[in-house]
Amino acid sequence: MASGGAYQAIKAAVASATGGAYTVLDWEEARPSAINGETPWLAVEDGGGSEALRSIGSPAEARFEERGLITVHVYVPTFASIGDARAIVDMLRDALRYTSLTSGSDRITIETCGPAQPSDLHEGVWSEVEFDIVYVNRFTRPVAA
Repeated sequence: MASGGAYQAIKAAVASATGGAYTVLDWEEARPSAINGETPWLAVEDGGGSEALRSIGSPAEARFEERGLITVHVYVPTFASIGDARAIVDMLRDALRYTSLTSGSDRITIETCGPAQPSDLHEGVWSEVEFDIVYVNRFTRPVAA
């Protein structure tokens, strides 16, 4: 599971990269059948991760490294071309690839943004394309002595 800092920072970067043109939801909140409208929208899903202790200094300065995956789901109305969803993915990939983000003591680097992958058709209303963001988060946290 991604740390809260990494997840929130990447979700905010996704929303910023859209220029406010699309709603960006947490995956757990996304219910395609409940969303009405004709505007594409996105959902951000925590794909998991792992964490390792990288160095021990003083108890207040232990350094950790987290590596993780976040999936971004792009939904477009079924009457739109799936190419519209792919164009949104391409725009996001271009904006996010190799981006460095900061959240508190977290230093997050987006290492890769995978290609668009067609996914599901939701109740005949929304077509979905998704892509994965692979990130590294380097941070310090206190450790018990």
